[in-house]
Amino acid sequence: MSTSEVSINVSGEFSQRLRPELCEVSFGVSADSTDANEAVQKVTLTTNKLSSMLKELAPPKAEVTGSDLALDAEPPIVDGFPVTKWSTQRINKHSSTQQVTDSTTQPADTTGMARFSTTTTYRQETRHYVSTTMRATFHDFSKLEEFVSAIMVSERASGLNRGLSRTLWLLSTSGRRCLELREAPEL
Repeated sequence: MSTSEVSINVSGEFSQRLRPELCEVSFGVSADSTDANEAVQKVTLTTNKLSSMLKELAPPKAEVTGSDLALDAEPPIVDGFPVTKWSTQRINKHSSTQQVTDSTTQPADTTGMARFSTTTTYRQETRHYVSTTMRATFHDFSKLEEFVSAIMVSERASGLNRGLSRTLWLLSTSGRRCLELREAPEL
């Protein structure tokens, strides 16, 4: 009898869609001005307003840091508070100097002839740029919508540059654990 080799090939694919439980948004606040103090003041004032809004939406720090969390652990979701955590980066400042051209055109004489004289002046102008980035993690998406809408409305009103730079949809730590347990092979 002849022996033949038997080969079994198996391939498969699995995917699962889950609704996100958390949304981490990053947004920036920036301003520029010829006066460095004015630019810093605009960004600081706006950052303080946004920080106040986030403080109202997040649990007091004592409730979150009182638990035995690792430094990089996700803070727990606390009922009644739509934000689980938030932070502000330090303010960044830089300046640039550029040559600015000013031109004025005036009639050359008063006789009515169509002659004009153009005066051009050159000057150096220094602009100061100030920015910071804020980040917040929401678990209540209706409050996220309200917060983002408030940022966009106040951006148009203030003339400051504030914008959403990143939106990251996530599962919570417990949601990831449940998913891992469902996918674990049975032995």
